[in-house]
Amino acid sequence: MKRASSRARGWLIATALLLVLGSGCRSGSAVAVDFALPSMDGEGISPTDYLGDVVVVDFWASWCKPCRIQHEVLTVLAREFSDQGVAFLAINSGEPEAVARAFAEDHPFEFPVLLDSDAAVSDRLGVLGLPTLLILDREGEVSYFEPGLLSPRELRDLLRQAGA
Repeated sequence: MKRASSRARGWLIATALLLVLGSGCRSGSAVAVDFALPSMDGEGISPTDYLGDVVVVDFWASWCKPCRIQHEVLTVLAREFSDQGVAFLAINSGEPEAVARAFAEDHPFEFPVLLDSDAAVSDRLGVLGLPTLLILDREGEVSYFEPGLLSPRELRDLLRQAGA
């Protein structure tokens, strides 16, 4: 069996460290959510516009297959929590506006879609993979911030923990 080069081993070790050090430590972390992005309607929207509500922010891209699954879950929950003080936002990360619009036409959103075409906000917040969900409690504090898919049950539990 051939051994991995020292460069390949270095990349593997660095990746493993990022996964280990990054896993589970982002919930409850101090993330500055003081940003505003243009929506597809041309309106500047920020999560801080929804203080008093629990806010779910979904970072996604059209090429991301798991993002499509998460989108379906969020659509159902947005309907379920529509009258319970929970706001949902979708941030398209790193794609041209035309690509995000085309996807949204084929897969309608029940909530505002914000455009982060250059991924500047996603990068500043430390979004490491897609989909990533950010949940803010009613005071605007980070309750959850992790990459990966969540089931409806997991997301309902997290929303309740955040005050929904």
